[in-house]
Amino acid sequence: MERRNSDQQSVPKAVLLFCAAFALYFFTHTPALDEIDAVQFAMGVRSFDLWHHQPHPPGYPLFIFLGWLGTKVFHTGTESSLYFVSAFGGGLFIAAWFSIIRVQFSEKIAWWVAISLLITPVVWMTATKAVTDMLAAGFMSAELLAAVCFLKQKKTRLIILAALMGAAAAGTRPQLFPVVAVILGIPLKKGSANAKTWLFSYALLVAGCLAWLLPILACLSRARVPPMALALEQAVHLHRSGRLESSLSRGAVRLTHSRVVFKGVRFYSITPRARGRYRSYGLRRDRLSSVWIRRVRSTILEVSHSLAFPPHRNYFC
Repeated sequence: MERRNSDQQSVPKAVLLFCAAFALYFFTHTPALDEIDAVQFAMGVRSFDLWHHQPHPPGYPLFIFLGWLGTKVFHTGTESSLYFVSAFGGGLFIAAWFSIIRVQFSEKIAWWVAISLLITPVVWMTATKAVTDMLAAGFMSAELLAAVCFLKQKKTRLIILAALMGAAAAGTRPQLFPVVAVILGIPLKKGSANAKTWLFSYALLVAGCLAWLLPILACLSRARVPPMALALEQAVHLHRSGRLESSLSRGAVRLTHSRVVFKGVRFYSITPRARGRYRSYGLRRDRLSSVWIRRVRSTILEVSHSLAFPPHRNYFC
């Protein structure tokens, strides 16, 4: 009974820490999008397009979705919405670790750890930027808290919460999926969970990940990417006419996606149907190693790099 009352009393303290951390991080956020990733996230909120690095792959879908949701619900700017989401992740991170340390050790140590994390520069600086790191860390810390509580209380709803928080962390940063899968498995193994619980937990984790993976695949399938043959044909024509650099500077080459262009210059992937188009430019398979072809290839690679990493000024046009 005393343990239950103590747990109930700790909830308001964790909420208080969350609100304090959120307010600190949100009202001290950076005055502008000072990182290229933050700019791409802002562009992704306005128009989600992985093919044109809005944002860059793997897309960070949950972060983009929450940023978009903030612009629709609160009618705020894209930058403010992303700062709000990042500060939310920072507050969740602090509150989760306060609860973890309190459960594992004592409340006094938990307060020291929480305050130290709150003002640690790496946490403070990251939570004030429009990047995915703190939101992913917050969800992953919440998963860890649910896993620790499951080991102590053996309640099914806690492992369900852990699976959902793990899916949210993977949705924020898909690279974290192996980590959240391991975190979910540790309490199941230490708690000697049966096969049914294992299957249910990981099925819930995968289902949560599919909730963000399937929309991304749908967006990619609907994207209009120029065919490989057309991309190479356009690039070779611009190179031979001496208009490749000028077309790049005025944005005409942006109609050709960088990846398609890059793959287009790998001539061994030419389809039989497209081979006739290349003959009109004198491109026969026995001449693919010529000096002229290598010049075209190096030029297209430069174009590909420029398209993948445009100058910063283009982002604010």
